[in-house]
Amino acid sequence: MKSTFPAYLPELLKHEGGYVDHPRDPGGATNLGITLNTLRDWRGRPVTKADVRALSRAEAAAIYEARYWNKINADYMPAGPDAALFDVAVNSGVGRAKQWEPLIRGKGPVDAVKAVCARRRAFFRSLRTFDVFGKGWMRRVNSVEAWCIAWAVKTAGGDVKGTLQREAAASDKTTKHAWAAAGGGAATAGTAAPQAAGVDWITLIAVGVPVALALAWLVYIAVSNVSRATAMKEAQNV
Repeated sequence: MKSTFPAYLPELLKHEGGYVDHPRDPGGATNLGITLNTLRDWRGRPVTKADVRALSRAEAAAIYEARYWNKINADYMPAGPDAALFDVAVNSGVGRAKQWEPLIRGKGPVDAVKAVCARRRAFFRSLRTFDVFGKGWMRRVNSVEAWCIAWAVKTAGGDVKGTLQREAAASDKTTKHAWAAAGGGAATAGTAAPQAAGVDWITLIAVGVPVALALAWLVYIAVSNVSRATAMKEAQNV
């Protein structure tokens, strides 16, 4: 059995980045994605922010493999879905990755990856800090999805470039339709506005708020699919 872990590690560390200590990040001081609490538990003794800052890539890799990859039994999953759920474990917890593991059952590897990533997007949108971190989260999910699809297809001896091109084209098409729908909705709202002059505010709000929410949702769909298409095009060299 050949593990995907060594191949995926550089992709993971690309997203985790270096040392950060964001005041709104509940994890606190973090380096290579490893928090102060995780490092303390791993070493079995108190650690400082300086210890986190000095964390080596080798030690981070050992932590990821032992505490995340092995904890979800990723070596026993198909190539592609294994890395997709591993990234969930790292980013959102081992428990959530195990909870979402049924998403990959009964599906081909590519569809399994897409199911996991769709669930991640919905989960992130439900979080109160989405306005702060949402853009980065979505960029990460899109990149992870593209990498995992490419790896799944490559492992099976399939056409990686062709598969990613089709996924990119599908997202480009969704973007086009979403922008068209958003434009149509805005135009409709604009022509209806003068007619609303004699309408009471309660009625106006009742009509206007759903329209605004719908337009915001369409804009989100358009922008997120631009990001997804870009990730699919960039992953063609995996």
